[in-house]
Amino acid sequence: MKNTFLSLLLLLGITGCNIMPDNFDNVEYGYLVELNVLASEPVIEDYCRGAELRRMDFIASVLVKYSEHTLNENVNDIYKDIKGLTKELSEKPEPSSAYCKIKRGSITKATESALAVFGGRMK
Repeated sequence: MKNTFLSLLLLLGITGCNIMPDNFDNVEYGYLVELNVLASEPVIEDYCRGAELRRMDFIASVLVKYSEHTLNENVNDIYKDIKGLTKELSEKPEPSSAYCKIKRGSITKATESALAVFGGRMK
């Protein structure tokens, strides 16, 4: 009886402290992968193509909104940081190709880090 009580107490402590990994979410992961591919593989080496920049910003907006309502605050903060990068890139008036390439590299690195972390969640 004592062992059962201690096990239950430990389980409640672990889940209450949010130590357990979040469940895998393929919707979120799919958007993250799409954003990573868009950022890292520009069409015909045009790093400043407006349609791609706007799509990247839209996907980042979806991730932020989605995580506000379904995921924990740490994940939401990561997506807000990525959204800041995409917004800055998509709203810059007449950016240079070098600027777009560097900014897209930053978005690629941020999404790759998120993919590496979030892909390890329980499936």
